[in-house]
Amino acid sequence: MNEAHFYLVVNHLSIIFPIVGVIVMITGLIFKSDAVKPTAFLFFIIGSLTFITAMTSGEGAEEVVENISRTPENYIERHEESAELFSILT
Repeated sequence: MNEAHFYLVVNHLSIIFPIVGVIVMITGLIFKSDAVKPTAFLFFIIGSLTFITAMTSGEGAEEVVENISRTPENYIERHEESAELFSILT
């Protein structure tokens, strides 16, 4: 497993955890369950931690992709800018 593989795993988890957190939070609000709300916050925290890991492992993945493919630099830069925007939302 190289840095690109690790980045792909962590990157997708950082998207999935907040979505699951929103679903759990809405469920807790609908059923007025105070026990479910901390679980949703736990999903948000784990999502934030996986996002930080994805941001730090992105540079290594970028190097791997640049070496094995002919991906234009502007595609990678656009991807990094989108990640920065998502980091603000996260």
